[in-house]
Parts: sequence; structure tokens; C-alpha cells
Amino acid sequence: MRTLMFLFACLLTVPAFAQSIPTPEPPYIEVTGSAEMEIVPDEIYIVVTLQERYDGRTKVTMAQQEEKFINGMKALNIPSTDISLSDAISDFGAYKWKKEDALATKQYVVLVHTAEMVSKVYTKLVEIDAENAYISKTSHSKIEQYRKEVKINAMKATHDKASYLLSAIGQQIGKPIVITEINSDVRPMDSYSQYELSNYRSNLSFSTGSVISDIGFQKIKLRYEMYGKFSIL
Repeated sequence: MRTLMFLFACLLTVPAFAQSIPTPEPPYIEVTGSAEMEIVPDEIYIVVTLQERYDGRTKVTMAQQEEKFINGMKALNIPSTDISLSDAISDFGAYKWKKEDALATKQYVVLVHTAEMVSKVYTKLVEIDAENAYISKTSHSKIEQYRKEVKINAMKATHDKASYLLSAIGQQIGKPIVITEINSDVRPMDSYSQYELSNYRSNLSFSTGSVISDIGFQKIKLRYEMYGKFSIL
């Protein structure tokens, strides 16, 4: 009886032990591929500061400043939809309006699309004696479309890389096992502090024409990297 019980226990143990043996992973290759693109910005954001001031004993009010500013932008055919009031500064300006003798300050954001128009806006701001202006950021109207294109190219590069590496040893690429996007969207911070209105006004006094019409705006660089794990046939 004891012999039969021992044999029965062995029969139960063997299948359980066999199930615990891990299945060997099929051969695979791991690679990364990347793609990048540089695009010239077509959205340039200019922050314009208007501030009340005294011309001698006469106060130049905010209403007068805004009227000259809006008319100046209209003269350049900049649509009103491309001009907006900065919310943060407008709140502060409203607060300052409550104080007698306080000089109100407001900031507007003007969207333009070319370096030439930047120059025209700055020249107009000098004419109306705006307090200051600077380029806050640049972008592109089709930035999302370009991001997709770069990601697709990065995926193709990953697959191609795995394929030609395997062909070098006489093997073929199989189905993807894992695909992972490595977030590496590189967009360097544009630095245009040298084109603040104060600097432009100073440079303009030594020239007979525009001084920033030929600005070479830093290109927006998009770069994506993909990780791929592919089976080997």
C-alpha cells in the first residue's frame, strides 16, 4: 500500500514540476531609431508693453496709447484676431487704475508670421513710443503634422536598422514584440532678447532703414527616437 501511495505522489509531482519550467524566449533583436526635422517658424509672438507717461506736465493716458497702438497695427494690416491682451497684466493694470497718480501698464501679444513683419511692427512701435516689446516665443502652424511625420520616420528607421543588422548575419526580421516611443522632442529655447524694443530703437537711430528685416530666426528642431524589439525568423 505504501508503495502504491509513493508512486501516486510521484505522478502528481512530475506534471507540476514540468509546468514550472519556463518556456525559452524566442531570439530577438533590440534597436533604436531616430528621425529629426528643422522647420522655419511661421508664428512669431511679440509682447508689447504700453505704459502711461508724462510728456512734460501733460499725461499721455493709457487710452491714448492704446488708440495709437491699435491704429498702428491696423495700418500694417494685422488682423484684430492676431492681437490679444495679456490677462495677467490686464488684471494688474486694472488694479493700478484704482490708484490716483498711478501710471497704468498693459501688455498686448501680437502674432506675426514673418521676420519682415516683425521689423515693421517694431518700427511702428518706435513711432508711437511704446514702452517696450520683445519676442516671447516662436512656433509653426503645422507643428503637430510635422511631429507625426518625424515619429513615423523614426519608426521606419528603427525597423530598417533591425532589418539590415540581421541581414549582415544572414537572418531575417520578424514581427515586432515591443515598440516604445522615447520622448525626445527637442525644441531649443529661442533667444531674441537682443531684439527688445529698447535695443531696436537704439540701433535704428544709427541706421537709415530697418535693422532686423533679415533676422534669421532659430529653426524649430523636432527629434524623436523609437525603441523596437523584433523577433528573429
